[in-house]
Amino acid sequence: MLAASVAAVHAFERGDSVAAISYIKEAIRGERGFARRGLWQALAASWEFQRGDTTSGCRDMQDSLDQLGNAQGKGAITSQRYEEIENSVQQEAKTAGARCPQVSPGG
Repeated sequence: MLAASVAAVHAFERGDSVAAISYIKEAIRGERGFARRGLWQALAASWEFQRGDTTSGCRDMQDSLDQLGNAQGKGAITSQRYEEIENSVQQEAKTAGARCPQVSPGG
């Protein structure tokens, strides 16, 4: 699934955010690790917010924080790293004008 994530980044860099989101979603579907799934989900949310798709961005933000909360619970990431990602994606949501429901690990 790393190949799909690399393809996603390349697609985004060349300005094809639709393909980038499609590739990163493919990578997410094939990944088992909570930390990587959560990071990729945050990336998808970021790209969706940049495209103006706040509904999908909010959904992916919540999914990201759920995955990262599970990763934190298993010791795969620190609480500091969780908070950094949470703050970053929430700022992107705010910048996009998204009105996401209050998010927390586990929903």
